[in-house]
Amino acid sequence: MKLLLGILVPVVFSSIVFPGQVEQSLQGSLFSRSAARQIIQEIPTEPPQDQRCSGRNFQGRRCCTPENPCDLGEGDCDGPLDGGQNDGHEGCKGELVCGSNNCRKFGLYYHPKDDCCDEPSTLSTERPPPVIIPGVPLEPPSGQRCTGRNFSPGRRCCTPEDPCDEGEGDCDGALDGGTNDGDKGCKGSLVCGSNNCKKFGAYYHEKDDCCEKPSNSCITDSGNYANLPCVFPFTYNGVIHTQCIWDDASNKHDRAWCATELSGEGNYLPSKWGNCAPGCPATNNVQVENVNKEELKWGQWSIFGPCSVQCSGGQTRRERDCMTEGGCRHLKQSQWRSCNLNICIA
Repeated sequence: MKLLLGILVPVVFSSIVFPGQVEQSLQGSLFSRSAARQIIQEIPTEPPQDQRCSGRNFQGRRCCTPENPCDLGEGDCDGPLDGGQNDGHEGCKGELVCGSNNCRKFGLYYHPKDDCCDEPSTLSTERPPPVIIPGVPLEPPSGQRCTGRNFSPGRRCCTPEDPCDEGEGDCDGALDGGTNDGDKGCKGSLVCGSNNCKKFGAYYHEKDDCCEKPSNSCITDSGNYANLPCVFPFTYNGVIHTQCIWDDASNKHDRAWCATELSGEGNYLPSKWGNCAPGCPATNNVQVENVNKEELKWGQWSIFGPCSVQCSGGQTRRERDCMTEGGCRHLKQSQWRSCNLNICIA
């Protein structure tokens, strides 16, 4: 009988402030994986049948209200960490508090931005210092109509009926999940970012979303198609992405990746992907592996090495070592993957 364990593999990033991600402080390297492993309990992928509030992907935002508060693990609530006008913790029953972007520990069916009712001990009593990017204004410019949730009229000031200029917010974009305005709250070809307003002004709240120019500056450096620009936004598994992602990274050389070509509807095309080069904006990565008892004899896989050729299809390899003396048939294992499928140009 095989013993199956859920393994959480945290991946740590370098301390780089990317456009649109100024609120994140990431450690390590875009390519590295920590050797530390933590066994976690299985997290449900579907809402329990009798759960009233299951996030913006189901009942919408702010299902938990002071008039009808929620139990532990239910959301979305509108707590003080959302800034602007909010319900505080009154959308949660009893002594429970409204967390911030914490719902996915209760269920993978939640959106990453959903806030759930949680135990008071989970709420930090110390607030981190404000993020201030050098050179950005500390106060809203005179005459700016939309200046985020910290100012009137508050959230979703940018609407399809009255769209915003670059650097204005808050807009209600596709990355907010649930029912949203897409990019229609932004003028022309501008797109609605995600938690990106701090790069335009220190007066914004960290959760404000601002209108910005589409990102086209990220280049792939490995994978099926290297040395090509990432195409943003792209849709993968029904979710719109405006930065590199870690979804299904185990099939993408265990690195952040992006689409290099899209269908006419903006969807990812199978095999048309590449791994993102250093400096590309990327989502946080927490990968869950299901491994059996035999797998625990082995250490972490290394990163995939350079591709054997520059074009027309090559191979890349990674290795891992046996960590149990006498417990493995071989001292090392290797895995090979295809890479650089782009056609060579004479």
